[in-house]
Amino acid sequence: MKGRLEIKPSGMEAATEPQRPPKRGKRRRGKVQPRVKVEDRALPATAPAGSRFKGYQTYLVQDLMLSVQAIHCQRERWVTPHGQTVAR
Repeated sequence: MKGRLEIKPSGMEAATEPQRPPKRGKRRRGKVQPRVKVEDRALPATAPAGSRFKGYQTYLVQDLMLSVQAIHCQRERWVTPHGQTVAR
């Protein structure tokens, strides 16, 4: 007589394991929100007569005091009749 029978697993056990979710692509960050309240200020410029208003130039000033504060400034820009730009 022959010895014990060798029975191999059918492979069904591996098929019943839950599949891993597919990896996601790169995630994009949303718009960055400031952590402090931003205060808006418009800084007027003195321009000679006959100058044309050309809009605002924005820049951000950050300062650390006893409380955190951020100020968003807008400088007026003017073009004189001679072609020079005047800004405060």
